[in-house]
Amino acid sequence: QAILGPIFARAVGLGKFTLPQASAMAAEDLANTPAERAAAEAAKKAGVDAANAAANEAAEFAKAEVMTIPGDGEHLVVTGAGLVGALCAVVLLRKGFKVHVFERYQDIRSIPCTGRSINLAVTSRGLRAIKGLGGGVYEDILGKLATRVRGRIIHMPGGGEPLFQRYGKDDTECNYSISRIDLNRYLIDLAAKEGAVFHFGHALSETSDFSGPEVVGCELHFKRMGADGAGSSERLLVKANCPVIACDGAGSRVRYALRRSGLTTFTEELITRGYKEVLFPDPGENDFGAKGTDGNEPCDGKWGLHIWPRGEHMLMALANRDGSFTGTIYLDNEGPEESFAAFTDTPEGREKCTAWCRKHYADTLDLIGGVDKMVDQIVRNPTGILGTVRTATWAVKAKVIMIGDSSHAIVPFFGQGCNSGFEDTLWLSKFLDEYCCENGRCNPAKGTAEAFVKAKEYFDANKDKEPEEERPKQMTAVEWRKILEEDLAEGEEEEDGFFEDEEEDL
Repeated sequence: QAILGPIFARAVGLGKFTLPQASAMAAEDLANTPAERAAAEAAKKAGVDAANAAANEAAEFAKAEVMTIPGDGEHLVVTGAGLVGALCAVVLLRKGFKVHVFERYQDIRSIPCTGRSINLAVTSRGLRAIKGLGGGVYEDILGKLATRVRGRIIHMPGGGEPLFQRYGKDDTECNYSISRIDLNRYLIDLAAKEGAVFHFGHALSETSDFSGPEVVGCELHFKRMGADGAGSSERLLVKANCPVIACDGAGSRVRYALRRSGLTTFTEELITRGYKEVLFPDPGENDFGAKGTDGNEPCDGKWGLHIWPRGEHMLMALANRDGSFTGTIYLDNEGPEESFAAFTDTPEGREKCTAWCRKHYADTLDLIGGVDKMVDQIVRNPTGILGTVRTATWAVKAKVIMIGDSSHAIVPFFGQGCNSGFEDTLWLSKFLDEYCCENGRCNPAKGTAEAFVKAKEYFDANKDKEPEEERPKQMTAVEWRKILEEDLAEGEEEEDGFFEDEEEDL
């Protein structure tokens, strides 16, 4: 926060967005839905002992249907069919592994999904893993799903012409905006075509057991979920005699199961702000890009990351392939006046929200379709929570390895969550090639539990041994502040600079 706060301030000039502090909500875990958290709180108030409840649940799984996955060097289990899980499954399948994917929710390809999604800002860091798949996947994703993002388009408070801040030296240097659900559906489709066995509607219980003395092998406890997301009495016990790759996101149940067994520790730092999706229809000729007046560089609205910085809250928007924009409002969760808690779907809540929209985002109302359209989306769309996950131990022997958000979730302001998860998949692929494959294909004779252990040991021994010139330059907040102050002191003649080199180092 000490680093990014000043950078955002420099990026948006007078319109600053203050990064929130860690929230006292930290006890509100990421592993459960709001309904599940409410049920747990109700049980707590009713005097139900959590330890006894967990013990009772574990006993129920002892009577459950059993499924066994062999430990033959060819089978692997992936938990989570999100972006990282689906990509990981494709990577494994193309190496010849046989993959079972267990996903908590229903198949997103068959259900509508709107109201809580932040468009992905995909960079070269994340695209390297996609490019490594070959077979036209990289070209498909960029050509059919992605929109180029050439820089930021800043919409200042009080109106005025938007300002364009280019990412690179010209249009060839850009990031990409991709709809999260479109990319997820594409990757699930691809994994299914490659032969993945999907088990949708299977919610992992933290009573799952990774604690045995053996190098590989665990028991995964699943509750079968209904189409409405509610759990049923049906349970499945999976005896996985092969490694498990946990890609089950920031609320990873694998992570919770490992902590319950004393195999890891982690922190979840939730912040006081949440987010809601606001959809902008295709503006047609009413482009809201940067016109390039007063000597500034122009940029068509569809090529920019739009930011409306408003101090304690902000709105961002990225273009979709169909011409629409997915907007995301970041705002305090709690508060009597300007907060998601205050903006309820009631006459009083709508009145507060209407006044707030007109006060802070008047220049977006016509773009969204009027104040009523904006208010409808804010009061009705679900609120997403934001937080950072740090995990002390992310692999246990050859039993399980956690990648992506399951071990290191990050708030979206950095634009690196998806990218770092994809990068994890790329490194996993490299280690599999080194220890478990021959010529890029699974070799059962090599693909043993011991090979996974060797890969982990190699990583631990070499993770800090990359060439000095390739290491990120570590800087303190004081050093960053000095750079920022020096830049500002040099004058306003470099308005569109924004520290390209320093941002790349960060």
